[in-house]
Amino acid sequence: MIEITKYAPIQKGALLARFDIVIPKWGDFIIRDIVLFQKGGKRWISLPNRQFEVNGEKKYFNYMGFKEPNMMQSFQNEVMKALDAYCKKQGNKTEESFDADIPF
Repeated sequence: MIEITKYAPIQKGALLARFDIVIPKWGDFIIRDIVLFQKGGKRWISLPNRQFEVNGEKKYFNYMGFKEPNMMQSFQNEVMKALDAYCKKQGNKTEESFDADIPF
């Protein structure tokens, strides 16, 4: 089970929120400053990273991740489930209502 902590809605363009998670099963492992995005009806998270430039183009270096892409997808799915449950419990916007605020 994943616990959401320090949830802060932002809603600036595709950026919806920042939050931390705690994973009790991993010895209360904490990941801080996860970012939630939504664009084109799809939601995803970005784990903590550092921005840098190469030939004037923005790039990102991820501080952590999974070797196997399918593991990252499974992890992201679990985080989204925890996030939806947290938002529902707190009375914040849920996945279904994020699109409702976009007038186009």
